[in-house]
Amino acid sequence: MALTSNRILALGFASALAAFTVAVIADNGFADDHNAVSDREFGERVRQFLMNNPEVIVEAYKAYQDKVNLEQAQLQNQAVIANREQLINDPHAPVAGNPNAPVTLVEFFDYRCGYCKKILGTMMNYVGHDSNVRVVFKEFPILDGESPGPSEFASRAALASLNQDESKYLAYHNALMTARGGLTLQSILAMGEEVGLDPKQLQADMNSPAITEMIRRNRELAQKLRISGTPTLVIGDEVLRGAQPPERIQQAIADAMSAS
Repeated sequence: MALTSNRILALGFASALAAFTVAVIADNGFADDHNAVSDREFGERVRQFLMNNPEVIVEAYKAYQDKVNLEQAQLQNQAVIANREQLINDPHAPVAGNPNAPVTLVEFFDYRCGYCKKILGTMMNYVGHDSNVRVVFKEFPILDGESPGPSEFASRAALASLNQDESKYLAYHNALMTARGGLTLQSILAMGEEVGLDPKQLQADMNSPAITEMIRRNRELAQKLRISGTPTLVIGDEVLRGAQPPERIQQAIADAMSAS
């Protein structure tokens, strides 16, 4: 039976705690007593120490979690470097901002993601007002209970808009991201018509094999990069998860500019 991520984490922590306990035993002189007492008594002494000093367990867990986070960040950084070309230069991905900007900001998003909506203003500021930033949009519908659902319909329609008029993508993207209430196929097509798209052509194009392949490639890329939630931003070699504040995003952009 496959292990869940929580179970793997628990098993890893158990191993880390055992190692940490060995160090505590040595630091507190218990190891010197081990030869003079039974294993049972020795174990009881260690248990009593941990019961009297529970902060040791908290310290062990924090150290283990920090270690896991660092290892994951390193693996993710390596994956970003290995897949950089598909990440920033996919010819089928919608792009906005200065095409010659020194920094590329890649966003993985879902149109039904509340946190994606929260950072929309920040993203649009980079598109319209910062010549140092080029933005690549990665349609990444992951919130559907069943597939395809509203999230995938919206992503398919947004990508289909490129077949009619690439200049309409950004307006359509904003309309979908700021839509109130639940998205339906009818409302998605209606928003397309409002920004100047032909809804009949939009519906026909959104079901094309080409768009199916584009979404599949985005999902595959996200898996390679260990991305499982939205929004996720990739700036330079750095991966930012969740609705980061504008100053954190700006710092990542500054770091990427310094490294380029």
